[in-house]
Amino acid sequence: MQQFVVDCSANLIESLPVEIFYKEIYYSAAASGLFRNEDIAVRIRPFEYYDVGNKRRDFIHVFAHLVKEITTEQKADLSRRIVTKLHDLFPEVEEISMNVYEIEEASHCDLKSLF
Repeated sequence: MQQFVVDCSANLIESLPVEIFYKEIYYSAAASGLFRNEDIAVRIRPFEYYDVGNKRRDFIHVFAHLVKEITTEQKADLSRRIVTKLHDLFPEVEEISMNVYEIEEASHCDLKSLF
């Protein structure tokens, strides 16, 4: 399962229905053509308390934890797709970023693989 975990300032999920927020990330990941739709998971973790550059500014950061190996170019394209979509949804947010991490398949365990 490819996991997209989104940290963001809490008030952002009040300005846009949360379903649109996480679905647009899901659709952007699916549109990359890198993953099967059923292998994409998105979770949002809103933060009430935070500091960005010593100021209280809205932020969004996406952590992509991928079990699938992809090239550096594919990682960059995936990040650009998702950051661009988030900027379209939240044009007033100046702090939008993303990191892509690969997880070794051998060290990954989920319930499906056990049974």
